[in-house]
Formats: sequence, structure tokens, C-alpha cells
Amino acid sequence: MDRNELDARLHKLRADVPSMLADAEDAEDFWPAFAGEADVIGGGAMSAEDGRYVRNQLNRILQQAGIAERL
Repeated sequence: MDRNELDARLHKLRADVPSMLADAEDAEDFWPAFAGEADVIGGGAMSAEDGRYVRNQLNRILQQAGIAERL
């Protein structure tokens, strides 16, 4: 994926996180859903630089959602 595609997927994940959290009965329900999406996005990174960018953005999504976990 190019950077625009990565950004589009990250934007969608950012928008989906609140409903993912609301739908999860506990953290164990949230993490598989988040990780599945994060893995698809991270797997699409074409370079090490894009991989670092994706990890940073995923961490920012978690921080903005009030989740302390770091990737």
C-alpha cells in the first residue's frame, strides 16, 4: 500500500475504535478486533519507514481512545 492507502485505512480504524470498544464486553474482546485490523494495515507497509509510521499512528489511535497499550 502507498502512504495514501495506509492513511485511509488508519483513518477508518481511528473512526471504528469507539464502536469497537462499545461492542466489546471486555478488553479481551477488543484486542483481537483491533489487532486484526492493525495487522492488515501494518502488513501493507511497503518499507521500514512506512512500518514505523503505521506503528506510530496505531499507538496514537490507542492513546486518543484512552488505551495505554503500546505496540
